[in-house]
Amino acid sequence: MIHSEQQKYEFVQYPKMKHVRIIVNQINYKHTHMHPDLELAILLSGNGQINVEEKPFIMDPGDVLLINSSTPHSYSSSSKDEQGLNVQNSPTFLIIQISNSFLSEYCPEISTTIFQSTLFKKSENTLMHVFGLQYLIELALVYFQGNEHYHLILLSELSRLIYHIYCITPHQVVSKEESEKIKLRKNRLERIIDTIKKNFESQIKLSDIAEQENLTRTYVSHLFKSSLGITFQDYVNNLRLEQAIRLMSEGKKSLLEISFESGFSDPKYMFKMFEKNLHCTPREYRKNLSVSSNFTNKDLSARETIFSEARSIEYLKSCPFYSPQNSIGIDSNYAAKTCEMLFKNTDHSSFTGK
Repeated sequence: MIHSEQQKYEFVQYPKMKHVRIIVNQINYKHTHMHPDLELAILLSGNGQINVEEKPFIMDPGDVLLINSSTPHSYSSSSKDEQGLNVQNSPTFLIIQISNSFLSEYCPEISTTIFQSTLFKKSENTLMHVFGLQYLIELALVYFQGNEHYHLILLSELSRLIYHIYCITPHQVVSKEESEKIKLRKNRLERIIDTIKKNFESQIKLSDIAEQENLTRTYVSHLFKSSLGITFQDYVNNLRLEQAIRLMSEGKKSLLEISFESGFSDPKYMFKMFEKNLHCTPREYRKNLSVSSNFTNKDLSARETIFSEARSIEYLKSCPFYSPQNSIGIDSNYAAKTCEMLFKNTDHSSFTGK
C-alpha cells in the first residue's frame, strides 16, 4: 500500500529576504529535486555536474549555470580518480535562488517566463562573465553581511541581474493557460517523486503510482524518463542505495538487515547496485568506511554541506574569483560613502533657506 502526502515542490525557505535565498554549498550529491525558483549555480571550486531534466552539464570552476524555475535537476561531483571513483574534492557552489514571485507586481511576466537552462563557460568569456563573477560574489557578500539597508541594495542589484538574464538567455513568455498546464504536469511529477520517497523502503511498483494518479503505466514511465532522464526503477534503486549507505555509516546492522530495510527484495540486488555505482561490494565499502580511503562515495551519507554565514563570507573572500582591489562597490558601506561624498559636494542652500 502506498502512503502519500502531497508535496508539490521543495519549498525554498527565505531566512533573510523575501523571495531570495543565497547559499554557499559543498555538494557531493543532491538527488533530483525542483522548486519554484530561478536558480543560478556558480561553481567556485572542484568539478561538478548538474543534470537538468535529461541533459548533463559538466562544470569547471568559474562556470555559471542558469536553471529555470520548477525544473527537475540534481547535483553531483564529476571529479574521478583512476578507478573512476569520486575524489575527495567535492565541488563548492555559490547558489542564488530567486522566486518567480520576485517583483511580480511590477513585472508579472517573470512568473510565466521559461528560461532555457544555459551553461556559461568561463573559458569562453561569455556575456555572463562580462557581467562578472566578482559582481555575483559581491552580491552574495552583501546578502551574508547584512549591513544597513542591504535589502535595498539587493532589490536594486537583483533587478539588474534579472534584466541581464533576460538579455543574454534564450527564453519564452508563455500564456497563463500554457503556464498552468506546465505547472500541473510538474506538480504531478513532484507528487509522484514525493510518493516514491515515502515508500521506496517497501516494494513500490510503477503500477502503484499509475493507479494512484489514475494514469497508464506507459504514461507514467514516459513522464518519468522524459522529465528526469532516468527510469522509474533506477530512481527507486538510487534512493535505496542512499539509504543503504546511511545505514552502513551507523555501523550497527548486518548487510542482510540493511538490504531489507533499504527496500531491496533480495541482498543480491543491493550488491549489484554497489558494484554498478560504487565499483565495490557492500562489504568492501563498509570496510573502507572505517579507514582513510579513496572510496569517497561514502560522502553520499552527508551529500551536501551548507556553509554558515560566517564561513560563507570567509570562503567567498578567499575565492580566486574575488579581489577586494577590484571591488565593484555594491555593498552598503560603499553606498553610504558615495551618498556622503555627494552630500558634501552639493549646494544645500535651497534646503536650508539660505
